Amino acid sequence: MNQLKWICLSTAFLLGIPSANVYGQSESVIENSPIISIETLNCRDLLKLKDNDQEATLAYFHGFLRGKKNELTIDVVKSGEVSDKVMAHCIENSGDSLLGVFEQYFNN
Repeated sequence: MNQLKWICLSTAFLLGIPSANVYGQSESVIENSPIISIETLNCRDLLKLKDNDQEATLAYFHGFLRGKKNELTIDVVKSGEVSDKVMAHCIENSGDSLLGVFEQYFNN
């Protein structure tokens, strides 16, 4: 994913602009409510999203964890590697907490 796309996706989530596809589907915590607690999301929720919504969700979590650390820079290569690890983990462990999985790979 190129750097501009990461920046745009991160900015959209930080400004609170939801993806158009999030509200029109069913069977997911993300898709059933306009208010989402990221503590309740699991890997299954991420995997059920369409590609653009998955990318936006991954970008949100990168921004959230960077914000907790007061980081003002983005290592695009490392972020892509973390996203790949999170997706691989989620495919194998769909019931795991998405925030927990992200924290595991983000802090390594």
